[in-house]
Amino acid sequence: MAASDWHDGLIETLSTTMSDTVRSYRYMEMPVARYR
Repeated sequence: MAASDWHDGLIETLSTTMSDTVRSYRYMEMPVARYR
């Protein structure tokens, strides 16, 4: 396994995790915004 492949995989995993976190944060935020 080439180092660049591992690096690309890591970046992909990180960006996926980040977008998942942002998505779930937005879902949690939506009901709060509704009751404001």
